[in-house]
Amino acid sequence: MFFICQRNDLNFPKLELRFNEDAIPFNLIKNNTIGKEITGEMRKYWELCPEGNALSKVHPKGNYFGSIKVSDNQVCNTIIASSSSPLLHNKKPHYLSDNNICQIGTYPLDYNFKKIEPKYLIGMSVPPVMTAQVATEIYNQWLKTAE
Repeated sequence: MFFICQRNDLNFPKLELRFNEDAIPFNLIKNNTIGKEITGEMRKYWELCPEGNALSKVHPKGNYFGSIKVSDNQVCNTIIASSSSPLLHNKKPHYLSDNNICQIGTYPLDYNFKKIEPKYLIGMSVPPVMTAQVATEIYNQWLKTAE
């Protein structure tokens, strides 16, 4: 949810935010990098889980609710900052790589995360492309005409 406000005395028109972007399924952004291998109990449920679903679908107690096995033909799920809710590769029993996480979150592949885990930072932020689109609409609808 975004709150975009203006002072009452500025009298800008109602801001219309409508984005009609084409969906970008995972197969258009995935690359040959893979993350750490899935081991233990999670690996067993990864093998049983259909693509595009949470591992909780095949876990008898519904565990691994946030662990999603991505699908080539679907837009990836939201990146969650929690390390207990990973996105999982659909073809190999691995977590998604940092490169894939960057692409899903619209971060540059060479972004300097310093010492912060990329998945955490991306999961806690607004995607850069979305931010740019909102800023562009604010400029086009409110500021461009005020110049």
